[in-house]
Amino acid sequence: MTDKQKTISRMPNAVVLLLGLVILVGILSLFLPTGRYEKITIDGRQVVDPNSFHIVDKTPLKFLEFFDSVHQGLGAAGPLIFMILIIGGAIRLFESTGAISGIVAAFARRFGKEKSSWVLVLIFTFFACLGAFPGMLEAAIPFAPLCISIALALGYDVFVGIAVPVVGITIGWTAGPTNPWTVGIGQSMAQLPMFSGIGYRLVVLLVLWAASLAYILSYAARIKKDPSQSLAANIDNVFNETRTTSKPSPSLSPTKWCF
Repeated sequence: MTDKQKTISRMPNAVVLLLGLVILVGILSLFLPTGRYEKITIDGRQVVDPNSFHIVDKTPLKFLEFFDSVHQGLGAAGPLIFMILIIGGAIRLFESTGAISGIVAAFARRFGKEKSSWVLVLIFTFFACLGAFPGMLEAAIPFAPLCISIALALGYDVFVGIAVPVVGITIGWTAGPTNPWTVGIGQSMAQLPMFSGIGYRLVVLLVLWAASLAYILSYAARIKKDPSQSLAANIDNVFNETRTTSKPSPSLSPTKWCF
């Protein structure tokens, strides 16, 4: 077992981390002052009055109430937790099929070096949609090596390869037209209609998509014309030497992702 694997194996389970946070909050409730906001009714909906904060008497959790608070919280947030479990499970199932990697590799095979800029546009748009709609922010991490290999094969550098998936999925997450983790949770807590205001967030997504993609394509075109302009020329040499002196990784095999 490698040192990295040993480090990962020592990380506590997510349930342990959550329980630790609950214990920490319970302890802090004994010392921190307690305050609250009042709610007012506007257009038939109860919303928080931002000017109504005031200090109230402390009500620290008792020993038995501490254990009771866990399932009470789960019950109060039942619809939200159910939504997160369903969406998270669907995303994990989608990733396990290899469909995402297959689509990314298919873009590169379909257009090739002749239309390499279109490969960047399509992959960037694909990851932007992953961040914007299902909210798959961390999905860019495992596909970064694949996108770097595609960028190098098309004559770009590692910065282009990493920017396409990471920047794409980040701007999608930021705009979040139907992001369940930011917009969905936030609007549920604010008692707003689910995914209301989607038109505005789509405009934000389009603006971020155009600005980010224009910058990436400008840099990519410049270094393809003159590789010495690359900010990662030495790194590219290492990648190229590695690819020419070693066998290709099975995860990047062009036959693995054929449909």
